[in-house]
Parts: sequence; structure tokens; C-alpha cells
Amino acid sequence: MSTAFSETLCRIRAAEGFPTAYRFFHDNGGTQVLGFTYRQYLRMEQGKNLPECQKLCKLVLALRLVPKSAPANDLSIAWLLTLIGEDAYQRLFPFIATAPSGGSLPPMYKAVEKALSGEKHFITHAQFKSILTDKDTYLCFLAISSDTGTWSADQIAESMRLAPAAAEKALRTLAGVRLIKKVKAKTYKCPFAAKMLEYPQFDMVDQALRAKLAQYERELVDSGLDKWSRSGIIRADAPTFFNSYSPLMMLNLSAAQTYNISKKTANSALFYIEGRIIKLRDF
Repeated sequence: MSTAFSETLCRIRAAEGFPTAYRFFHDNGGTQVLGFTYRQYLRMEQGKNLPECQKLCKLVLALRLVPKSAPANDLSIAWLLTLIGEDAYQRLFPFIATAPSGGSLPPMYKAVEKALSGEKHFITHAQFKSILTDKDTYLCFLAISSDTGTWSADQIAESMRLAPAAAEKALRTLAGVRLIKKVKAKTYKCPFAAKMLEYPQFDMVDQALRAKLAQYERELVDSGLDKWSRSGIIRADAPTFFNSYSPLMMLNLSAAQTYNISKKTANSALFYIEGRIIKLRDF
């Protein structure tokens, strides 16, 4: 028997790019990451099991929901409604029942999200770990996932300034977790090249992996050329500023995907794009 929560969960899961419960569960690391079994998750979608609050938070992260967005609000409201019942919900929480869903997000967010909805490819936790095996593997994945052509170890090595043996080892590692496919001897292709990659939510990733990615990115950025930057300092109410402005920053970062190309041109390059909010001090 379906519930408000199970129906909302199924709808949002599909809308966020996970076609099946199986894909959602395993693409997000399974029991080890989510903290519940596949059977337990399936019962959530069937309306037979309502997750406790802590597990609901993990679901929100695994679905990649933007804070204060309509889907995040809808899932939370459906959970509360299912927990206490419709009558108690209407009596005790009328302010929630009448609140506009996701009203704080900019209108352009939905437009960009819709434009990119077919361009997403989800990286599993196991694949993410393999990408970060070492810096050579990380660089090889950056290259081959950004181009729809076929690549040999020698080509990758020349493009990324790596030793051919290191490039070959990295390509075998990536092929081992199905991030790339071997099309002929020592030649590989990425089946989802140039798509917008959705990595596991950092709050659900092991701290050691986060530190490794930060190190690789920092080293890569330090070796590049600073082409454009803008910064400033403001004073703001922290919760209001973060909840209202961070979706705008996420929108701008996602919009950069519309400029993505999948083949080399005379002026093509890899660019690192970053959005950061740094709290300097209480004031």
C-alpha cells in the first residue's frame, strides 16, 4: 500500500535521474554508505517502511537535492505527513501545509535543470574510489571522460603529460570498474563522455577520499593558468545567506555544462570552475 512518502520518494527518485530503485541504491554505495539494506529501501518505496529521521537525511543527500528546493521540501513534508497522519498534520502544522513549495529558488534553476536533465551520468562510490586510485588515474579519467573519441595509452600519456606505462595502468583501472570500455587492443572509449557527471555527495564520502580529491584538484589548479576571477567580502545573516545564495551558485556551476564540448578544437582546453563561500569570522 503506497503512502504520501513512498509516492513522493518514487517520483523524486525518477526525476533526479535514477530510473529504478536498484540503480538508486547501488549507485549510492549500497548498505555500506546508506546504512540500510536494499530490501529495506524497497519497502520504503512500497510504503511498508518509513525511514527514521537520520536515514531520511541520507536519502536527501543521495538524491542530490538542493536545500530548500521543491523536491527537498516535498519529501520532508511527505515524510512528516506519513509519520503523524493527515488529520494531525493539518491541525498541528498548518503553516507547513500552506507554505509554497521551493519558492526560494530562482526561476532559472528549473530551466537549467530541465535543459541538463538528459545529460547526467551518476558515478558510483566504487567508481569514485577507483578514479582516485592515484593522480595518474584521476588525470586519465578527466581526459577520457571529456572526449567522445577513442584513446590509446600513448595518446592519453602525451595529452596529460604522463608516462605511457602509468597511463596504461590507469586505463586498466578505469576499465575494471566499467568507467571506460576497451574497443580494441590498448584503445579505450568512455561511454558517457562529455555528460554532466554526478559524483557521490561529499557528506557521504570517506574523509580520506575527500582529502585525496582536494589534493589532486589543488595540484592541478596550481599548475594551470588563472584566466578570470572575482571575489568580495560581505556581511550577512549566515543561515539566510547560505540557504538563499548557494542554490544560485549551484545554478551557475551547472550552467557551465552548456558550454561543454566533446571534441578537440583549435582553442579547446580543460577549465576548473569553482564556487566557494568562506566564513571569515563571526561579526
